Amino acid sequence: MSAQELYIQSMDIAAVASTTEEERHLSHGLDGTYKLEAAYFTPTAAVTAAATNFVTVALNKGAAGTLIASVDTDATGVSFVVGTPTAITISGTGTDLEFTATDGLEVDLNKDGTGGTIEGSITLRWVRARV
Repeated sequence: MSAQELYIQSMDIAAVASTTEEERHLSHGLDGTYKLEAAYFTPTAAVTAAATNFVTVALNKGAAGTLIASVDTDATGVSFVVGTPTAITISGTGTDLEFTATDGLEVDLNKDGTGGTIEGSITLRWVRARV
């Protein structure tokens, strides 16, 4: 059995005000195809779960593309605790999770109502899918 190639990527998110929705874009930039295996959001600002005024961090394959992962602070979601990584639930399957060096990953930072401040870092774990 050969060892899997693993790549960890992180992106800082400066404070996104409570009335703003933003998108960020990135790619892994590696040779070959990599599969998104896990994603985490580690906040530097707390957000308490609530039925209104909540935030969502979503990952899409491509600009405004297929939703592949998300986490939110709505009433059935989680609270963001400063410094505590929160798993971003992977919902995509198959090739939706596979990215080449030039495939874009869009990070959507959305708010409902006044939301809360989204600030922290996104950490992605990629594994080599094929050469």
